[in-house]
Amino acid sequence: MKVNPFCLILFSLVIGMSCFQCTLDEGNPGSTDPALTLQIHPELSLINLNWAPVKVTGFKEYVLLQSAGDIPNAPTPTVNQDISVLARINDVNDTTFSSANTLFSPTSCYKLYCSVDDRFMYSGTVCINQTPAIIPGFFDRVDHDKDLPQIAMFDRVNFKLVAYTDADGTIYNSVADNLLSFPQLDLSTYQGSNRLFSFDLSTAQIRKYAFPQLTIQNQKSSSESILGGLAYKNFVFLTTQSTTSGFQILSALTLTTIDSKIGLSGSRNIAVFDGDTTIALEISDAAIIRYQVNSLGKVIDSDQFITGVSQPSSQNTCDVNSDYYIGGRLATIVNKDAELVTSLESGVNAFSQLCRFSPDGAEAAVIVNNNNTVELELFDISNLPAAIKIKTYSLPNATYSDLYFRDNVINVIGVTFNSSAQTFFLQFPK
Repeated sequence: MKVNPFCLILFSLVIGMSCFQCTLDEGNPGSTDPALTLQIHPELSLINLNWAPVKVTGFKEYVLLQSAGDIPNAPTPTVNQDISVLARINDVNDTTFSSANTLFSPTSCYKLYCSVDDRFMYSGTVCINQTPAIIPGFFDRVDHDKDLPQIAMFDRVNFKLVAYTDADGTIYNSVADNLLSFPQLDLSTYQGSNRLFSFDLSTAQIRKYAFPQLTIQNQKSSSESILGGLAYKNFVFLTTQSTTSGFQILSALTLTTIDSKIGLSGSRNIAVFDGDTTIALEISDAAIIRYQVNSLGKVIDSDQFITGVSQPSSQNTCDVNSDYYIGGRLATIVNKDAELVTSLESGVNAFSQLCRFSPDGAEAAVIVNNNNTVELELFDISNLPAAIKIKTYSLPNATYSDLYFRDNVINVIGVTFNSSAQTFFLQFPK
């Protein structure tokens, strides 16, 4: 039978065009060599993973696995007590992922799978040795001061108060304190004196320590449950459950009461701003009261606003700088005029655990739990009310104690249980 030369040419062109859809990413069906290449790049506590995009039809998703040891090659992703899914990504061009060491193991290993039609392609296992900074103890109460090299920490399991030098991971000082139960710590410096206040939400006691010596300087018991406190210059601003004096101003030196007002009810935070008269905001879920306080610590005027901040948590979860407060479930920013400027988070399932301003006030960091996924988010707030999310880091699912900026690094402290209670320290590039 004669074959038309034109048909041969046409047939060759069809075959050639179909080969343009094939790349090396398809792999060799007769080979066990990995078809994908996964690369790993550490940066502080951050583990950056990246790979080339898969260029095949039928793409479904990327699956990243993690383990404390080697992950064997298998035709499908293996998930068991030793190997877990770190991420699932359904965008073929989304080829980077960054995370902290969520396993808290000296060695962390990763493998990439790609689901294509009814089969999987995979990479080799890549591992990194990165010993996490961990100390024993349940230090879920922590506070810092930007000008001090030590941070204040309380171990609620072993009843230890600690001054910890986070730069080199050493304990500067440690004292047993069985009188503390469920404290909120407030560390600050005023007129060259470093002072640490504890406001115990369980025993209703206020205690003042020299820091980092951790020696008691003063203490006071409250007749009402304490909800939170904030030391500012020579005053301590306090919220309690009292129906007659829910908002109080104390002397930071003697802890004696200078003035008190009925205040608001329920959980609330305090924000204090400098000016001709000191402005103190008492912030609740339903309202905000703005107090004008004179140099003697007396309230000379006040006004109430009917708009509040959604679910303000304990005082240590929020932050205040010279112009703004940030806190509540949605990381809401409020100015000194008690106006709600913006909220950094949204959604019915979002809950901000910790909110912090950068030292220059141009950025804000938030640890947010959303649908059981915990992330550290960094926002540009230099042009409020506009707020732009500029970075997101995945975090282990844990309880977080503190969050702060230092030397262009975002420091995160959290607690978790492995075989016992332990406190971990993470650092992320700003």
